[in-house]
Amino acid sequence: MSTFEPRTSVVTIYQGDYLDRIRHIERKYAAAVEAEKVAPTALAVDGSEVAALAAEHESLVKKADETAVDIKIVALGRKVWRALVAEHPPRDGNKDDLSVGVNEEAFRDPLVAASIVSPELTDDDLDQLSDVDHERLYMSCWALNRLAATAPKARLDSQPNRKNDETSN
Repeated sequence: MSTFEPRTSVVTIYQGDYLDRIRHIERKYAAAVEAEKVAPTALAVDGSEVAALAAEHESLVKKADETAVDIKIVALGRKVWRALVAEHPPRDGNKDDLSVGVNEEAFRDPLVAASIVSPELTDDDLDQLSDVDHERLYMSCWALNRLAATAPKARLDSQPNRKNDETSN
């Protein structure tokens, strides 16, 4: 008898204001690069601002990654999925519920809780997430269970080489 390993995914939740600070530096970096392109050679900055912003960006990305929480989720088995769906039937007359086959309002939290592999999180832990982070987590859980996975591409070395194909004609 074969054993199937369910699909998994990781949703990364970044802490604090790191993402905002990183985007701010990225905008400053892009502006500094543009300024260097248009500045007369005699007035051009020696690249130190660009280099300093790149170093600051790298440092913030590293800190963001260090403090981020990676939440591993798993696709539920058919029986578990069906039981969860049966517990949360669509509300009468609710077009959104009917289109997805569940009472989405009531289904979200149980689906997320049932799908998390690690770290161990309580309902209180999950309630601390922002609405957008919880939505990302829910949508990832939904996708693992309801969206078809694309097959991996063939090996890279088996892909036709356009340049060689063109010259061989």
